[in-house]
Amino acid sequence: MAIEIITYGMLEGSGKVWVDEQEARIRRETTKWLALVLIGLVSPIALSFLRMETQDPALWFQRSGSIMVVLALLAELRVVIIDRLIIARDHSFLYCHMYIENKYQAKLRVINYVTYFVVAVGTLVWGFGDVFYANIVLAK
Repeated sequence: MAIEIITYGMLEGSGKVWVDEQEARIRRETTKWLALVLIGLVSPIALSFLRMETQDPALWFQRSGSIMVVLALLAELRVVIIDRLIIARDHSFLYCHMYIENKYQAKLRVINYVTYFVVAVGTLVWGFGDVFYANIVLAK
């Protein structure tokens, strides 16, 4: 038994309108997710260059790990929203849901793993950032 793949051309009328609106929502949420992830990834670099008179830059690098984790957790909330947009939760427009799910399932998996990676890296920076900073930046 072969599984038929639903294409955009197979959809009709209000189904195409629904898919277009759903794809616009997915793109909007993905853009928000990407912004949070990029800001989270850049925060350790940005904060490590702060030159405070009273504190060590390694400490700021370490603190940036907490910012990274918080931003990654906010990004994970975006992933949940994207998941709800992609995975069918009702049976209205069933073929439209199937089209969206087939098209975006792999993308959802990737953004999930990227978010988990950022949380893990942020946690390591938060916990051991001063050691990383000393071994990488000060080892010159």
